[in-house]
Amino acid sequence: GVGSFEIFLSADHGTSYESIATVNANTHSFTIENLENETDYRVFVRVHNADGTITASSNRIDFTMEASASDVLSPLSTTTIFKS
Repeated sequence: GVGSFEIFLSADHGTSYESIATVNANTHSFTIENLENETDYRVFVRVHNADGTITASSNRIDFTMEASASDVLSPLSTTTIFKS
């Protein structure tokens, strides 16, 4: 069965990805913090079996952190990835 999910983030249009977290299989959401406004990001999730083998990767998720009036008051930008 599934043992964990490894989350990767790219801030350079997918040229390189950094593993930013590994969460257990029972995790239903994950928040990425400290993202820069007006920056394009790409994220994908890799599935690891309980024995550590890699079984699959998700489709890539592309998103842009947009600047807004609330960012002036709260500069910490986040996005959350949900698993259904």
